Amino acid sequence: MKSIIIFFSLLVGLTAYADLPPQEDLLDKKYWSTLDEKAKPAFLMGFRYGGGCQTIDIFMNTDQFQERLKHLNTHTVPGVVSAIDAFYKAEDNAHVYLRSAIEAGLMQIIGNPKMEIEKFTNKAREVQEKRAWK
Repeated sequence: MKSIIIFFSLLVGLTAYADLPPQEDLLDKKYWSTLDEKAKPAFLMGFRYGGGCQTIDIFMNTDQFQERLKHLNTHTVPGVVSAIDAFYKAEDNAHVYLRSAIEAGLMQIIGNPKMEIEKFTNKAREVQEKRAWK
């Protein structure tokens, strides 16, 4: 009986661990601010060609994100870096995940309307506030 309880306890623990997003999906301003001006473009290109983070938030359209990600290239990276830096200057965005900051930067570079970007940013903040693993 004791072994069955231990087995189910381990099973529940492993299942809960499996549901956590990968560590790269938890990056935010704290990580971004550790990167210097040479590392930020390298990070973004690795993000781009590594396929981006794997977390799929309920409010985010993954197909739309993948389409936007195609615009991240050597010509747009400097603008996206600047957009992310500006994004994280707002204190309300400090804990928004880097994936969302990248998408907001790409939306700006692509030319999405400012209202659409603000709506996206507000939703990203709401999602972040609901996360238990801040």
